[in-house]
Amino acid sequence: MKQITNTKIKVMKRKLLPFTILIIAIAAMIVYGCSKGDEPDEPQNSPPSIQSITSTPNISSSNRLPAGDQVTISVTATDADKDNLSYSWEADGGNFVGETNSASVTWESPISTSTEEYEITATVSDGAETKSKSIDIYVDKEEVIPIAKLSGYAFYSSTTIPVSGVLVSISGSSSTTGNDGYYEIAEAPQGTQTLIATKEGYDTYSSNIQIEENTNEYDIEITSAQYTHNLFGKSRKIIKKYTKNSEKNYLIKKLQSHLYSLVIN
Repeated sequence: MKQITNTKIKVMKRKLLPFTILIIAIAAMIVYGCSKGDEPDEPQNSPPSIQSITSTPNISSSNRLPAGDQVTISVTATDADKDNLSYSWEADGGNFVGETNSASVTWESPISTSTEEYEITATVSDGAETKSKSIDIYVDKEEVIPIAKLSGYAFYSSTTIPVSGVLVSISGSSSTTGNDGYYEIAEAPQGTQTLIATKEGYDTYSSNIQIEENTNEYDIEITSAQYTHNLFGKSRKIIKKYTKNSEKNYLIKKLQSHLYSLVIN
């Protein structure tokens, strides 16, 4: 009888062993989970937030940036974790002028004969995550001004005496007169332009002239208080070339410094 009882006990132990192991495993998991729950959670990073990206001056499809001009682009961003933010910029055309690691950059538009649109992108990073935002910059086409040839002579005023060494300029193009007083500018922009002629010791000459297509000729009269003088007096005869004064007075203006012979016929 005792032997039968022992046998039953052994059988029951064998059956209970898996359940015992399972209970121990569950208990271990519960204890491990409770102890892990006591540890503080690692803080979750908040990515940076971009509020706006703007241009100065304000560029739009109706207010285009002139070709070749520069514009300042700025991005405004914050970080909920107060992390330090870094910046980088990209553009699908044109060039950045100066540094590109700050919240504001200067961008120079390319020159094109057609209207264009460029995308400028700012990327903001907190060291862990990044955010990007773009702005479209509308660029106007370059105005191509047709050019023409301009030439002529520089003379002492009221004479045909040439003046050499005169710098003749018009809209960025220039030419210096030779010994015969001749100048030639091959690329003068058409339209109303300001012609300026200068030489040390002489009065500056300035005049608005109209440049037409093909070839234009324009002579310049140079004056100088230092190198030109007036000759005046009274004659016994009327000098018809210079005066019709009945009192026979004459006046010859702005003669070049030189030795002259006055002949009255």
